[in-house]
Parts: sequence; structure tokens; C-alpha cells
Amino acid sequence: VVADYRADKSVDHVLLIDAGDRWTGNPYVDMAEEPGMPIIELMNELGYDYATLGNHEFDMGMELLADRIDRSKFKNIIANADFTATPLSKMAPYVIFKAGKTRVAMFGLIANAVNGHPAGKDENFVGAKFFDPVETAVKYRHLRDSSDLFIALTHTGIDIDTLVAAAVPELDLIIGGHTHTVIPNGRRDGRVLTTQTGSRLRYVGVTTVTTKKGKVQGIENHLVDLDSIDPSPKY
Repeated sequence: VVADYRADKSVDHVLLIDAGDRWTGNPYVDMAEEPGMPIIELMNELGYDYATLGNHEFDMGMELLADRIDRSKFKNIIANADFTATPLSKMAPYVIFKAGKTRVAMFGLIANAVNGHPAGKDENFVGAKFFDPVETAVKYRHLRDSSDLFIALTHTGIDIDTLVAAAVPELDLIIGGHTHTVIPNGRRDGRVLTTQTGSRLRYVGVTTVTTKKGKVQGIENHLVDLDSIDPSPKY
């Protein structure tokens, strides 16, 4: 799917983005000699651009997670956490970049579920501080002024995504995860298009942003059922 879009001359720019939970539940990844590395190697080879963290990224501890992030060729972002006293101290809250002629601003969010941290064992979050995702999203509304396309990349679940869309109507797009919700064509909350693709790579979400002189004219989303795609011998 990704190769087809990258080869399409009518497509100006392709971004490959992940909304978190890259391990826990897949024995090939979890029980590898270097746990977690098979999916990182696959994502590096596919040419992922950006990702946020899901709660399961913490399941093997922050020291291992920090190593896997260091070995990722894509950038991880999360805004509603303070990792100053942890191995993840280099994490950025957001990115601003150019996609073709379009200025893109994107911040990351993670669910803050139990005991002041995302779902998981307390010991896996020692030293990290997590903040309310909706309140944090509001603090980053100013990124609208620096962008033509304004995105929240979230691992907070559909209910919180709905609250984020209401609290930050300046957003164009929410790329979401966590609740494994399948939204076939995205969902409109005012001007904000919220997307989510389910789980276990059953689907790939394709969001098409139409622009004119860098300015967004429209955004549409659909899912591609990966059962309909012949596996690549390379991968």
C-alpha cells in the first residue's frame, strides 16, 4: 500500500505514521532475542516518519524503550508527559515540518488511565509524570498559527479523542489509537476529522489531504483491508 502511494506521481508527499502499541501480544516481536526489535526493524525498513507512544511500549520498561527509540529511524512525539527524570528525557512534545509546500504541526498524546500513568504496571512508569491529554491539547492550540495542517497523534481512545476535537476545534485531523476502534471513513467532529484503524494491522488508514498552494482544501479518510493485499515477499 505504502509503495503504491509513494510511486503515484499524482501524490505530492506521503507520510507514514503510527499511533502506538508496537509490541505486547505478538510472540515474534515480544519473545525475540532483542524484544521489540523485529517491529522496529520493519518500521525502519518501511520508512515510517513519526509515531507516538502507546501504553504497551512501557511494558518492558523505559530503559529498553529508550534503546528501541534510539534505534528507530522515525521520530516519536508525546506532549502530555514529563520524562525528565527517566531514560526517555529526549522525547519531543511535537514536530513542525514541511510536507511538500504544506506546513504541518503535530503533537502526541497518550492516555493517562490509572494511578497517574497509562495502563500498565506502576514500576514501568517510575520517574515519569503524565498530564491530562485534553488540557495538554489545549496548551498546544498555538501550533495552529505555525501550520497549514494541524494534527493530533493520539493513543488516548475514541472518547478522549472526541473531547480533544471539541476542546481544540483548530485541529484538522486526529490520528488515533488505543481503543481498537474501526472507523471506516473517519468521523467528523466539527471541522476535525478523527481516524482510527482498529488493531493487529487488520487495516491501514489512508488519509488524503488535498492542498492548493500549500493550503488545505479538503481531507478524506478510508481504510484498506490488508487481507485484500498480496503479501510482499521482501517483508
